[in-house]
Amino acid sequence: MIADSKEVQEWNLDINLEPDTIEARVLKRPQIYSAGQNDRALDDTKILGTIVHEPVHFRKWAIFCLEKDVAHGEYLNDRFYELSEQRRFDIYVDYGDIVELSNKSGIEAFKDAIDDYYRAYVCGKDA
Repeated sequence: MIADSKEVQEWNLDINLEPDTIEARVLKRPQIYSAGQNDRALDDTKILGTIVHEPVHFRKWAIFCLEKDVAHGEYLNDRFYELSEQRRFDIYVDYGDIVELSNKSGIEAFKDAIDDYYRAYVCGKDA
């Protein structure tokens, strides 16, 4: 038995083989209330189909990443597009731009890239 092993005795370890016990209870699921339903709780099985916002189409968006992470950015782009189609989010999501920065870029380079992208593609101004 492990508690009687040579290593345990040499290291002066005390191993208790009795399992620990904890007391637990299952909590009641939280309730979600909607003001449009006279403060009645929404059925949690139907909450995913409930519109809680006004859908807004994406006009322009981008993923900013290091050169080494471009493949991950492309995967994220693909998944976001596919999910928006499959889940019928009621929004149009086109592929975002992938802005690739040098692998040695720090936070300041990211800030500058975001500012430049915003000015050029959102505001329509040259940097």
